[in-house]
Amino acid sequence: MRDLPDSSVRTKRYKTPFYLYIGSASGSILLWQTKRSAMNDDLAQQKPGAGTSAPTRRINVALDQALLRRCAPYGSQTEVVEQALRAFFAAPDTAVPRSTVLRETVGTTSVDRQLIMAVKWFALDREVERGRRVSQRAVIEEIVRAYLDARDAESRG
Repeated sequence: MRDLPDSSVRTKRYKTPFYLYIGSASGSILLWQTKRSAMNDDLAQQKPGAGTSAPTRRINVALDQALLRRCAPYGSQTEVVEQALRAFFAAPDTAVPRSTVLRETVGTTSVDRQLIMAVKWFALDREVERGRRVSQRAVIEEIVRAYLDARDAESRG
């Protein structure tokens, strides 16, 4: 076990420990321990999918509450967000997101993990192209807003 001075391991804000393990074919080796690890030990040692027969396939995302309320006439929030993302990735628009203004009132909805990974890669690609940070939330909100605008126009017309 490696002993590190407090200043290199902890900050003033976090005075709880963590562990660093190096795993190999022969087993895991504890390199160091600080006081931060106690709260997450049970989660770290828990086997993935323990207690369920299927692995978790959904991730909760925070989106504008007004946008999530607009989803109601077209089905559940999750269904509408996933339909919007699938439709977008069938023919992606590289100008998205045009605006990075995010509202402060947020709600959450669960979305398929693969769609979130596609959004993450899309946002990273836009970040490289533009040279500035591109928020995944801004990408998702613009896609869903455009999808709902199209659905609204379709239902009116």
